[in-house]
Amino acid sequence: SWTLDEMLDFLEALPDGVLPLYNLTAENASNLTGSGFAAFIDFENMTCDFSSPTFVRFLRYLTTLPRNMEELEKTSEFWQLPDGASAERGAFFTDGRIAMRMHSLNRIEDFVRLETLFNAKDYVAVGYPTSDDYGIVVQPMDSFLVTTTCSDPAAAWELIRIALTTPITNSDGDIKWASGCTPSFKQAFLDMAEKQKQMTTFYYFGGGSFSTGDPETVQKRIREMENGRPGLILTLTDEDIAEACELFDSIGKPWMIRLDDAVRAIIEEEISDMLGGVTTPEGCAARIQSRVSIWLAEHQ
Repeated sequence: SWTLDEMLDFLEALPDGVLPLYNLTAENASNLTGSGFAAFIDFENMTCDFSSPTFVRFLRYLTTLPRNMEELEKTSEFWQLPDGASAERGAFFTDGRIAMRMHSLNRIEDFVRLETLFNAKDYVAVGYPTSDDYGIVVQPMDSFLVTTTCSDPAAAWELIRIALTTPITNSDGDIKWASGCTPSFKQAFLDMAEKQKQMTTFYYFGGGSFSTGDPETVQKRIREMENGRPGLILTLTDEDIAEACELFDSIGKPWMIRLDDAVRAIIEEEISDMLGGVTTPEGCAARIQSRVSIWLAEHQ
């Protein structure tokens, strides 16, 4: 993980011509923080610190970015490429002209595809900036709740146990868990990973990918790559599985607190004024500090 200051150190040191992200603009850059600036609020004491040097520094960085996608598309070589130029756009990631990518690990095969992000194995899953532990966000697709008014808690917990630990197999013998996403039950993840190890994924630099467990189809696709359709041939390894398990054992703490929509609206409004030239980064920070402080005092 890294702190917001460390992230800004990295972003500000990028050479000319290197994009931080392929679609980063001043208007969407708050997504870089993950929590939407909740780190600047002390929710226990209901106070905030938007006048901090780090927040002012972040605001200054926003002023160096294209304001919106329309402006980015006019200034970026990446976006000036014609539609369908998948290979040319892909080269931006593999030759260092784009520094970072966001990637979701929704399914087992997403761990295999990490190599495709930059056509390299030496990637770093750094996550969002945070002052504690890991900045990689864990978001459950489905959640269970046992209420205090439940008439039979033991039965409720048994239902949850069954839902989390009982696999479903289809007619082909494929193991399915929940909606096909990465399961939270570790043994379920390991079972699905063993199944994925039997699959070969073909990722094409010109766009598209294909996965199969059929040996004949694998050989056909290999010949296709050799005959002029370049790409990567990927399989899930025991090392990949071990790294994924280590990641899962570490992330998800502490809880990432999201801002109230009203507070987010205040911040976005003031940043919009700053980008429009109404205020300076210092003035913007002072106005946000004042308005959010009032909101917090009213909602204690």
